[in-house]
Amino acid sequence: MSPTNIQVRDKEGGNTQKIIYPGAIITFKGKEIAVNLLHNNPALSGDENINLSIQNFEFNFIDAIIKLSTEKLPKLAFLLGHSELDQYETGDIDKSLSEYYDTYRVEINGDITALDPYKVVIIAGPKKPLPEADKLVIDQYIMKGGKVLWFIDPVTVNVDSLSKGETTLAFLNQHNLDDQLFRYGVRLYPSLIQDIQCAYIPVNTSLPGQQPKFVSAPWVYYPLLSSLAKSPISRNLNMIKTQFISPIDTVGGDGKLKKTMILTTSPYSRTLNVPLLVSLSEIDRSPIQREYNRSGIPVALLVEGTFESAFNNRPLSKYNHGKSFEFRTSSPFNKMIVVSDADIIRNEVRAAADGAYISPLGFDRYTKQTFGNKDLVMNMVKYLDDDIGLMSLRTREFKLRMLDKKRIIESRFAWQMFNILVPSALLIFGGLVWLFIRKRKYTR
Repeated sequence: MSPTNIQVRDKEGGNTQKIIYPGAIITFKGKEIAVNLLHNNPALSGDENINLSIQNFEFNFIDAIIKLSTEKLPKLAFLLGHSELDQYETGDIDKSLSEYYDTYRVEINGDITALDPYKVVIIAGPKKPLPEADKLVIDQYIMKGGKVLWFIDPVTVNVDSLSKGETTLAFLNQHNLDDQLFRYGVRLYPSLIQDIQCAYIPVNTSLPGQQPKFVSAPWVYYPLLSSLAKSPISRNLNMIKTQFISPIDTVGGDGKLKKTMILTTSPYSRTLNVPLLVSLSEIDRSPIQREYNRSGIPVALLVEGTFESAFNNRPLSKYNHGKSFEFRTSSPFNKMIVVSDADIIRNEVRAAADGAYISPLGFDRYTKQTFGNKDLVMNMVKYLDDDIGLMSLRTREFKLRMLDKKRIIESRFAWQMFNILVPSALLIFGGLVWLFIRKRKYTR
């Protein structure tokens, strides 16, 4: 349970600090779990965080009860075999998901039944082209009602090359998924987004041969995304840190699919086509606001409805090694989420003497800030696997009618004078009226 400090004013006017634990411990069949009830978003005021915590009160309790009372955990798979993020790069989110799922690493190798045991499949940043046989397995998994969470990088940028030098090349990522996602109503654009609302990176400002001196500088290729108020997935989360993200858009309008934006850029962003030279020297140039003229570029989409197979009217014998199976042309009502940045789910990994050290997902070791990446991914998985409507509780609004402290301070003297003078004036006026009436009554 996470403690917090509060300021308490005593009768003599002094202040004291107290440490409190705003939470609860739920026990079930010998197991117990701590539920932290106070939400802390650094971008919000204390009153707003209290209001947000009250809104999430019911969701947090029910989520903890479900976690404790589930006797057999469902299965979740991270896809492997195409240079996806490894077990270290997704280690922190894997640990958090293991409280709700039995997590596995799966290579499908064209086996049409390889994904059948899993309720949710996460495809995290493939860098090699997926063969058609593996795409068919994923397609039929979706047609059977399986849930897929896609984290796809349309553009490849070698960050290590950028850190060792000053320039690197951004080029198209050959993941071979564009045609399949297009049939599911999603298009990924091979371009990079720059945003004035961005994260900071350490930059060496010393001259060659001198002692390195690092300072933090804004890097427009690392946009910070704000959560959308209407989405139960991203609502009321801290800002989301991204790296070299690309635009995403919807295609098709047959009415069978409902598409909802989950994450968008700030009002001050723009896109650049690839291939593109990315240089650290861009930090020296301050962004010109009129050049960042695009607002709310989508980077994550929720798609719900009936999906058509991407392999309709295609010969299948060369994809499934000649094995027979029941091919499904469409799915029941299903849902998937597509994100155009794999770094949202990637945690930092540092080498240590005793092995690899995995940083918490969303933690920036340079600024010591923790962004909302982990909560976002957890909400995505929960929404995809939500059969009882639990995530809809996150859309409920309960607003406390808080006083505006700034206005109280600014208008304090005026209200004090009002409370002193107006009642006195009313009393005097009432007395004069009473004397006037009395005088007219008894002088006739």
